[in-house]
Amino acid sequence: TDEQEYYLGRSVAVNLFDMFGYYSNPALQKYITQVGKTVLAASGTPETFGGYHFAVLNSEEVNAMAVPGGTIFVTVGTLRLITNEDQLAAVLAHEIAHVRLKHGVGTIKSSRMSNLASVVASEAGNYALQQYTDVDISNLKDIMEGAIGDITKELVTNGYSRGKELEADRIAVEILAKTGYTPVALKQFLVAMENKKSGDVSGGWFKTHPKASERIVQIDKILSKMKLSDAVNEARSARFAAVKEKTVQ
Repeated sequence: TDEQEYYLGRSVAVNLFDMFGYYSNPALQKYITQVGKTVLAASGTPETFGGYHFAVLNSEEVNAMAVPGGTIFVTVGTLRLITNEDQLAAVLAHEIAHVRLKHGVGTIKSSRMSNLASVVASEAGNYALQQYTDVDISNLKDIMEGAIGDITKELVTNGYSRGKELEADRIAVEILAKTGYTPVALKQFLVAMENKKSGDVSGGWFKTHPKASERIVQIDKILSKMKLSDAVNEARSARFAAVKEKTVQ
C-alpha cells in the first residue's frame, strides 16, 4: 500500500542519512524544496501518502537518489557541479520520476515480495480471529528489514537498470517542459557529468548510473522532436548562483 511504501522509504532514508550525513543549511533546504515543489506541480503525482521531502546529503560524491514514498536526496557534490536552477530542476525531476514509477519498490527481491504477501495474508486472517502470534510478527519484521536492505543496496551500490534510468529521463524531460524549465537542462547536466569522467569516477553517479553518453543519445532523440532553445532563464540562473554562493561551502 502507499502507507507501507512511505514507511519503507523512511527507513531507507535513515540508512542514507547514516551513511552520508545531512548537509544542514536552512536556506539551502528551503530553496531545494521550493524548486522541488515547482517540479512536482507538473509531475503527474504531486502527492504521496506522507508527502514529498527534499534533502541534501553531506557527500562530495556526485549523486542523487529517491526512496519509495517520495524523499528525494541530492548530494552537495552534485550542487557543486550544477551551474543553474534548470539543471537542479532536471535532477529533481529525474528522481521524482523514479518515485512515480515505483522503481524503488521494484528492487525488492521477488522471493521477498512473495513471502511478504504470504505473511500479510496470514496476518489478515489472524487479525480476523484475533490470533496474532510473535512468530508472524517476527517474520514480517525480518522481511521488511530485508526489503529495506534491498532498496538501500540498489541505490548506493548497484543502481537502477539502464532501462529504468532512460525511462526516468524521458519522464523528466516531459515534466521540465510542463514547468517552464528548459528540458535541455537535463542534457546539460549529463554533459557536465561526461566531462567530469576524466576525474575520480570510483563512486557515486558513475557507479550507480548508466554512462552519461548513452543517456545523452537517448535524450537527444526526445529533444529533436521538441522545438526548444538551449537558452536558460537568466533570472533563475542568478537566483541559483546567489543561493549556491551563500550556502554551498
